[in-house]
Amino acid sequence: MNPAIDFYEHYFELSKTSKRIADSIIASPLAFSYMSLHEASQKIDVSEVSLIKFARLYGFEKYTELRNAVREYLLTESGENADKTRRINRGERKPDCLQQFRQDISRNINVTLSRVDSSIIERCTDEILEAQDIYLFGHDVSKSCADYFSRKLKILRFNSHTVLLGDVYETRSVLAKLAPTDFVVVFSFRTYYSPTRSVVEMCQKKNIKIIGITDSSTSPAYIGAENTIFCQTIAKNTDICDFNTMSAPIAVIELILLRLAEKMGGRISEIMKEINGIGKSIHQ
Repeated sequence: MNPAIDFYEHYFELSKTSKRIADSIIASPLAFSYMSLHEASQKIDVSEVSLIKFARLYGFEKYTELRNAVREYLLTESGENADKTRRINRGERKPDCLQQFRQDISRNINVTLSRVDSSIIERCTDEILEAQDIYLFGHDVSKSCADYFSRKLKILRFNSHTVLLGDVYETRSVLAKLAPTDFVVVFSFRTYYSPTRSVVEMCQKKNIKIIGITDSSTSPAYIGAENTIFCQTIAKNTDICDFNTMSAPIAVIELILLRLAEKMGGRISEIMKEINGIGKSIHQ
């Protein structure tokens, strides 16, 4: 968005309702740019007053001014993209994309780590230490985060398992055997896999300890502010806005692991000695 309506800049400071509005506009700016106040209220499932307050939050006196600003941005962006295409076709040099990527990755990590709730990290590590088994659910790119987390937990000698949400049989089997002694982490990032919500609901029904790691309160992995870790994943400086960067979720995983290792105390030294000993024996 243009500077006047940069919803990313202070996203984590917004209220739950404002985040829902921002997420909706970011996801479908073209549709929003032609909605009346009543239509937007119905579509986003918020009150008309909330939309007006949201507009004023970004410096617009009326809802229509915000809507028109989004429309103007789309028209400007279309012109800029067309100009980019013409310049590329003429063989002209493209902008420094790597620098834009650096900015995206750095911003996402810094914003996420500065806003993460320490109490959730503390509770998450305590529950991992106490759990009999740890199950990490994810789908597509979210599954890659689950795999990474699980692999590092296994190195620390935890009973960790990943579950591919797209595999219905595996998901149902795991949900059926979950016990109160287990701990569940659910990953979900745009574009969301809606059946993720059924995992959350089943865990809540069975009183299983669970946290969600996601990017929005509209995500199916959202489990309330006290049980959700938010990660900023959008590559806003690029033309590939649908491609999420997983730098922030990985940073959150590392934060959890470092705190977990600290709580394990001397056991970490024992594990590392064991790993080094196996490595030396293999190379002898």
